[in-house]
Amino acid sequence: MSDELTEEGNARPNMGVHPGLWIGVLMPAVIWAVQMQLNYWAVRGACVRGSNARLYSVTVIALLLIAFSELCAWIGARRSGAGERVEWGALVSNSRFMLALGLLSGAVFFIAVLAQGIPAIILHPCQL
Repeated sequence: MSDELTEEGNARPNMGVHPGLWIGVLMPAVIWAVQMQLNYWAVRGACVRGSNARLYSVTVIALLLIAFSELCAWIGARRSGAGERVEWGALVSNSRFMLALGLLSGAVFFIAVLAQGIPAIILHPCQL
């Protein structure tokens, strides 16, 4: 990891974790929960109108937001130095762990949102 320079020119160690990593870990679960609640809220109106357009849009927006949160995690990992090579047996940084956790949780919640969007494609909104 590179050290930041203070105004006096002294090296200051880079402490903490990049915020993009936290976005990558926490946001997919929040997006999934909000998407599920919005779909439950929108299904009655979709039944009245006979159109799944609102359900489609909520699912697509949620998928795009999850992909964006994973991009934030990837950028945060690169900026915090999580992608640097380490020797065999060396301790791995918490940034690398958070990157792996964020990418894994993002993949799981991406699949969950996608699976919740499939019934909107197959079924009529009044059957949901």
